[in-house]
This record gives sequence, C-alpha cells and structure tokens, in this order.
Amino acid sequence: MLAKTAKHWKVDMYPAPNILRTSAVLIFASSLLTAAICNAAEQVSPIGSYRSMRLTDEHCDGYEIKLWRFENTALGILNYCAGLVDTRSFGSLEDTKFDPVTGELEFSARLTVGMDYLPGGESPSKDFWTFRGKLSGGKLSGTLVKVDKNYPTRPPQQTRLSLKESREKLKSFPSREDWKRSTAAESSGNGPKW
Repeated sequence: MLAKTAKHWKVDMYPAPNILRTSAVLIFASSLLTAAICNAAEQVSPIGSYRSMRLTDEHCDGYEIKLWRFENTALGILNYCAGLVDTRSFGSLEDTKFDPVTGELEFSARLTVGMDYLPGGESPSKDFWTFRGKLSGGKLSGTLVKVDKNYPTRPPQQTRLSLKESREKLKSFPSREDWKRSTAAESSGNGPKW
C-alpha cells in the first residue's frame, strides 16, 4: 500500500487487518466449496434394482440388475439364477454407457454359471454377457446376449428382458471404493472365476 507523506511516498508493508481477515474467510469458504464439490462427484447414488427373478426357499430363476449412478455413468451388478439359490451368479457391470436423459444403457459382464465339460476335464464357465436397452417408467428393457468363451464356435444366446423395478432400497456410498467393497461382499464366492 502506498501512502503519501509530506515529502515522500512511503510503502506500507502491513496491509490493514480487515483485508487479511476477508482474505482468510474467502480462502476458507473456497476450500469448503471445493471439498463439497469433490465429495458430491465421488458419491455413488442408487438408480434402482430391476428384476424378473422368482425365488422360493431353495430355488431361483431369472435376472436382477442393480444400478447406481457414479459421475457420468452407471455402476451395477448382474445377478442370474437358474437352479438352487446358492448357485446364483454375480458379475459387476463393465464397459458401462448410461445416458440419464434418454435412459439408454449398455454394459458387459463376466459371470460363471456352473461348470463346462471340456476335453481334459471340468472347467468353470466363462459366460460373457452384453446388454443393450433402456430404462424407462420403472422398467429396464432390452436384449441380453450370452456367449460362453469356453465354446467360441457356439452361437450366442439372446434373451429379451423386461425387468420391473423392485421395492428394494439400494444404499448410497461415499466413494466408488466403498461401493466395490460392499458389492464384492454381497457376491462373495459367486462371482466370475475368470
């Protein structure tokens, strides 16, 4: 700060205390706002759980897809069952593309649905699933295609899905890592073996 005295200009090395106080308040407010924006961007929030799965005490049959929003895309789990409840197969959604405006959703997932009998013995199946469809009006509809990588010459199996939103309330997570830990625990032992 410059101040004029009778004969000379003098430099004031110490700004007024009000300026320091105002600067400190602005820096603090800015850091709080930045932290809030970062936390909101990292949060994983539920979209919904969509299913056509029928369950009894021992048996299940059908599909379930659980979806969460993270940044500009979706995270999720594909759950498939055709037999005993203990043999349900889970796979995390990969290569996900989600448009929240149109509801268009695409993903792939790796699952192991039982054992394959190959020359040389049994091997866990290498089921690779792809989905292309749309989320609209409480339904997830589209085409699910399955290929078992152990049998590359077999034609893909296509299934037309129309999954209704279930009443299950999915949890929010503060970060993607927390979501991964929770979903890994849920699918423990029934995830892909490849």
